[in-house]
Amino acid sequence: MIIEKNTNKSPFFDIYKEYNTVKLTCNDGFSVILCSVGASIRQILFPTSDGFLKNIALAFDQDSAYFGNSLYAGATLAPCAGRISQGKLPINGTVYSLSLNENNTNTLHGGFHNASFKNWGLVSAEVNVNNDILFVEFDAKCNGANCKIDDIDTKKLNVGNNSFKIKVTAEDGTTGEYKINIIREKKKSIIPYIIGGIILALLIALGIVFFIRRNKDKKAKRTNVEPIDIPEDNFDINNLQ
Repeated sequence: MIIEKNTNKSPFFDIYKEYNTVKLTCNDGFSVILCSVGASIRQILFPTSDGFLKNIALAFDQDSAYFGNSLYAGATLAPCAGRISQGKLPINGTVYSLSLNENNTNTLHGGFHNASFKNWGLVSAEVNVNNDILFVEFDAKCNGANCKIDDIDTKKLNVGNNSFKIKVTAEDGTTGEYKINIIREKKKSIIPYIIGGIILALLIALGIVFFIRRNKDKKAKRTNVEPIDIPEDNFDINNLQ
């Protein structure tokens, strides 16, 4: 999997100076683009049969639309999802009054200070890979001439969780640290399949033995039937009806 992070200047500089987009791409081309504004899903690109990528997520054409996302398209809904009638929230006998951000009537998706319009930062990422992936290569580029990224090279993966930290130094000297967890799956054992095959073979063999013995028993019963002798003097054909 390839993880790409881009930093963009915000169109609403008075609110946020910049925002980030993160693209996760699998080997088969399937990819997801995330936007830091509202921790939202920007695109879900699915490979089609004709070789093109189709976005199957409800999304805007421009990132700037997410700063005023009235449809909450792709956005994370928190601290609650849905409407709270008249902004009245009863908890253990106490009624709390919440902000009314929908027509001054209801609380929608957490009110005015909800998570859908926050500019979130990337702190860590977690990726699961197959057991046959032995190494991972980190590659990153700086937008400025004086910025620096440390610890980007090829890393060996052990089975289980592998934690890596990447340190970034901006042009103004400020630093940031990103954590990436890569979980390498265990090698799948063939023992359960072997045991299952043996059990299936035994069941089939028992079924065949049972079938053969049952047929033998039926045949034996048919051959052991003794004829009944009817005396001729007790047999009167005229009494038959």
